[in-house]
Amino acid sequence: MPQRVIPIQPDTAGGAWANEESTAIANTLMATNTTIVTSLTNFIHRGADWVLTLGTETSAPSITFRVQGQNPVDSTFFSILASAAQTGTSTALFFSMYPGQAETANQHVDNSLPRNYRIMIDPGNDSTPTVSVGEIRLL
Repeated sequence: MPQRVIPIQPDTAGGAWANEESTAIANTLMATNTTIVTSLTNFIHRGADWVLTLGTETSAPSITFRVQGQNPVDSTFFSILASAAQTGTSTALFFSMYPGQAETANQHVDNSLPRNYRIMIDPGNDSTPTVSVGEIRLL
């Protein structure tokens, strides 16, 4: 029997809505010149929001946030969302993908979340910031 999504109801325990699913993608100290890659599978969600935070550091960190979908035929990846280089410390950044939403270059894209996708965080210089990324998948 197929599952049915309950109409939007607040979750009194955590404050999330019944149609959201939250995931911690990364919470780590980046190594110099090392890309963080997290591969994910989407079963029912139409879109997602991502919140990226650059932790404090003595030098000026620079990173690029990317979302890539996977071609189901040959398993190659294609770019869906790629941020401009993000710099600064203690910076919280917001990225989103959802069908029908207004697009903002390098930040918000009008697209559905593919079945298989990956999140990539690329260092832009020799800094080693602490990076955390949270994902909220939306129906």
